[in-house]
Amino acid sequence: MKDLAHPQTKLAADTPRQIHLRLLETTDIHGNLLPFDYYTNQPVRDYGLARVASQLKQARSECENCLLFENGDYLQGTPLSDLAAKSPTNSDSVNPIILAMNSLGYDAVGLGNHEFNYGLDWLEQTLSKATFPLTCANLVYTENDDHKDPFFAPFLILNRTLRDTTGESLPISIGVLGLAPPQTTQWDRYHLQGKLESRDIIETAEFYVPEMRRAGADLIIALAHTGIDAGPAKPMMENAALQLGDVSGIDAILAGHTHEVFPSDLFNSI
Repeated sequence: MKDLAHPQTKLAADTPRQIHLRLLETTDIHGNLLPFDYYTNQPVRDYGLARVASQLKQARSECENCLLFENGDYLQGTPLSDLAAKSPTNSDSVNPIILAMNSLGYDAVGLGNHEFNYGLDWLEQTLSKATFPLTCANLVYTENDDHKDPFFAPFLILNRTLRDTTGESLPISIGVLGLAPPQTTQWDRYHLQGKLESRDIIETAEFYVPEMRRAGADLIIALAHTGIDAGPAKPMMENAALQLGDVSGIDAILAGHTHEVFPSDLFNSI
């Protein structure tokens, strides 16, 4: 969860005006809807989207201006998700995970590497039932030789009206750039070979951020399914969240993928 303060103009009485914007993120749900361990057949207390939903409700009640994002790896990971993937699909069926996510009112959703575990046709059919917008910039169709034809929208512009600290409502345009691990096309080569290719996370961000500004984005959020590794940027890094922070024009990074807690002692040396 991240709160942003976006400065605005001043009133005649020189009263500062700010918009406090809270960014909420879920990531790596891995098909865990209920607080229940399917392998031990026992309830659990420390995970499950149903438990997170109550925390989201609380966080939204604390701040008038909230945006909710999902950062990837939600469609795979439990017997429930495997069963849903193997069940016959038709024009009326909705994956239970998508159904639950639809109810939470996500502002934008990215793609993780595990979304591709069941193949492209299945993924497109499953996501066609989503009521939220999707973005992924660095996975592109194989026949494309630049950034112009990604699998999903490379970025989104969310036009919102937010209330400032004086009580006045003001419009704001928020750009959301979806990024996935470039290794996705290697890990799911069986499904993706000859269909999708990967682009470098940093290179893709550097390409699209100026375009997002030209499209009118006041703020830019990188919705990046990537973790944190120290050191300089390297081509096709799997975990590039730290280096992504060096890309000019990005205001906030929502990361994930590695299932680690940040901040924590694990990252003290970074």
